[in-house]
Amino acid sequence: MRRFNAYRGKIDRIVGLVLGLGMMGLTANAQAEDIETVKVVAKEFEFQPATIEMEAGETVRLKLVNNGQLSHNLHLRGISTNTETIQAGNSDTVRVTASENGTLEFYCDVPGHEQAGMTGKIVAE
Repeated sequence: MRRFNAYRGKIDRIVGLVLGLGMMGLTANAQAEDIETVKVVAKEFEFQPATIEMEAGETVRLKLVNNGQLSHNLHLRGISTNTETIQAGNSDTVRVTASENGTLEFYCDVPGHEQAGMTGKIVAE
């Protein structure tokens, strides 16, 4: 019993440290979850919604859900942010930050899809 008491203070500190670090992780995850997710449905040959409004400086997650029969993706024009090309029934998510007011176009990069009208825009105000 005496050996246990000798380690009790150390055990309490370790348990406290582990719990404290765990709570910090929960807080960080909770803050990360505060980012709004906008569901963008892809199907032949359109995005829904085709226009996404957000505030300048805001970060959102764009969750592309492929409800079509063909493969689709979402590319943001002029920046290197894009989803993977996904098969029907799958999804992929990217984060987008509107650093200033303006319009950012997005499109499906699968050959022929953009030309068929598979485009949209993000409007930041």
